[in-house]
Amino acid sequence: MSKRHDKKDLKEFLNLSKLSIDDALNTENPIYEVARRLNQLPRSRLSRNQLEFEGIFYFFGDALSGGFVSALGNDSGKYFHETEAFAVTFCSSKMVAVLEAVKSMFPDSHIPKDRNLREEIIETLTDRYEKDPFDDATSDFFDLESEFHDGLLDYLKKHRDEFANMIEA
Repeated sequence: MSKRHDKKDLKEFLNLSKLSIDDALNTENPIYEVARRLNQLPRSRLSRNQLEFEGIFYFFGDALSGGFVSALGNDSGKYFHETEAFAVTFCSSKMVAVLEAVKSMFPDSHIPKDRNLREEIIETLTDRYEKDPFDDATSDFFDLESEFHDGLLDYLKKHRDEFANMIEA
């Protein structure tokens, strides 16, 4: 690939074209297209549902990249509760059970929003189990990835009007 081609791709990535929600939903990766556009806007302009989608997408991406140990150890871990609530509404009981299994490993089945507290608990769990304590749940989550993806699509469709304004504005 030439440098000129790389610069063109980067320019297109940074300068997003306007896209209706219907057009976004018909792209190869609608969730990514919407998330990219959300990421370009000041957080102060985002609605509650847009912020929620962004947090769930962030958590989902980190969990897919490095498992629950990574997602919970990163800033995205603060979105666990929103992700769990999303799963209750938009995913099967299997996905909810996976998230509940993760949550149950924390004291009082509560995952703190504070990253430092989560990291301390994860370190204690890792020492206790002498491995990634979320390994089984991560494996189950990977098996259910398409379900989570479909749930995010359903979320976008349910809140279509809010996302239409974000994309076209």
